[in-house]
Amino acid sequence: WWMTPEYASPEQVRGEPVTTATDIYALGAMLYQLLTGRTPHDLGSRAPDEVVRAICDGEVMRLSQVAGAIAPARHLAGDLDTIVLRALAKDPQRRYGSVVQLSDDLRRYLTGLPIRARPDRIAYRAGKFVRRHRTAVAATLLAVLSLCGGLVATLRQATIARQERAAAERRFEEVRSLARTFIFDIHDAVAPLPGSTPVRARIVEVGLEYLERLEAEAAGDLSLQVELAAAYERISTVQGGV
Repeated sequence: WWMTPEYASPEQVRGEPVTTATDIYALGAMLYQLLTGRTPHDLGSRAPDEVVRAICDGEVMRLSQVAGAIAPARHLAGDLDTIVLRALAKDPQRRYGSVVQLSDDLRRYLTGLPIRARPDRIAYRAGKFVRRHRTAVAATLLAVLSLCGGLVATLRQATIARQERAAAERRFEEVRSLARTFIFDIHDAVAPLPGSTPVRARIVEVGLEYLERLEAEAAGDLSLQVELAAAYERISTVQGGV
């Protein structure tokens, strides 16, 4: 061989022109060996036909599937797998376009930035950001949780206040209805009875007491003032009939 088979690309063993992509493949093969302690392909007896078949058709196992020479498999999974397998792609067009691009992705991996060889997905970029800024993200999350807690408490208090206001309004209307019942319905029911004038007067007075208490709670309520006027009129009518 006029080449080193362990680092030769598919196009190189087929006798095709050597390009920058060929160099990228060789760098990927070296990186693979440095990280796993083995070459990307098992070349067997190194017979030419076996070498060509292994390099052109053989599948390259992911770094994380091979016992790491300098790092546990879990550290090789993910971005490092992606970088090395892209450099070792069978199709030269699918490899890095230049050594600079390969170097840039390795630098980005080492500094915790998203690598360019992976699809630009939000979840991936967010995960990288969180790992680079754990303290700031944790502080932000605590602040958000605190804000959410305060918001929940505020909404709960607002809900309780609305419920209490609704209950107070129901009590107000119930008492108002009771006062109207005393002043008008019960009064009118007993009015025809002989000797009912004292009872009628007391009935209207009780109703009036209800309405006067309500007036203090609903100052400016015109309809309530009308009812009060009607109540006073009833009292005057009853007293006038005594």
